[in-house]
This record gives sequence, structure tokens and C-alpha cells, in this order.
Amino acid sequence: MNFMDFMGDNNERKEDTDLLELLKHIIGCEYISDLKFEPYNNKAKLILNQLNLDGYPSKQLEDVFEYIYND
Repeated sequence: MNFMDFMGDNNERKEDTDLLELLKHIIGCEYISDLKFEPYNNKAKLILNQLNLDGYPSKQLEDVFEYIYND
């Protein structure tokens, strides 16, 4: 299973998609808070570099990157 399985309908508006929830499902961790810890944190960073983030609200992106990259 890959991250494209979780992108939903191509017509779905990205502003309606919770990016942290998406990362949680792609990686397969139980809780969003798991994304702060290895090995999930490294996987989340790799996935963020692969996802097309166009269309996500800038505030959501700011929050996600702060959550994933700040210890």
C-alpha cells in the first residue's frame, strides 16, 4: 500500500484533507503523536518530500512542518 491509496478522489479539495491524519495512515502508526518519534518521524519527513503539497492551506502546511520537524 502506498500514499496514493490515501489521497482519495482526485477531485477532493486538499484543504479538506488533514495532512497529519494522511501521514498517520500512510505510515501505519496508531496515533498522530507517533509521528514525532522514530522510525515514524523519519518516514513522515520522506513522505512530505514526495507529496504534492500544492493546494493545501499555508497554515496547515506550516503547522504540519512545525509538528514534524521540531523536536
